[in-house]
Amino acid sequence: MNITFPSPQDDCFTILGVPVNAPADAVRAAARRLTLKYHPDRFASASHDIQADAELASMLVSDAEKRLSDAFSRATYILKQTFNVQLHDLRHQQPPADLFARILETQEALLDIQMGEPADRATLTLELAAYKADLMECEDKLWAVFGRMFAGETVTADDIAAPLMLHGYLVRVTNGITAALA
Repeated sequence: MNITFPSPQDDCFTILGVPVNAPADAVRAAARRLTLKYHPDRFASASHDIQADAELASMLVSDAEKRLSDAFSRATYILKQTFNVQLHDLRHQQPPADLFARILETQEALLDIQMGEPADRATLTLELAAYKADLMECEDKLWAVFGRMFAGETVTADDIAAPLMLHGYLVRVTNGITAALA
């Protein structure tokens, strides 16, 4: 049996054989195909070294799928791999002033609810919908950046970091609203 296994030095796109702008369903399909190809049970009668390689390959495929499964995980991975930037390095970035003010107002309203104030469910529901739309806009921006990368255009760390950090703020506030509405 002559098979080539992925290496831990390979990047996630190489391991899965997908481009940087591959949609999530293509990532899942590639991972499924490779999971079957490298499944350790297929190599039960092979040498110990081949069995170990198959186990490692299965883990690498699983990890690559997790890192590339959605735009935000993929953006975090690209920042680290391509630009050597960690998310915690970006904490100084804030959302645009108008959105930041809106987030602060929402957080104050959520604190009031936690302190026993009655919740205005209709307003919270509308705010939740607006924040979810903002999240979709962040995701669209990231997919546009991935498309530019695939086309060979120059992309900076800030092109990825700005929507990614905004996503973090928006997730926290949407989670707070969802909890208040529960």
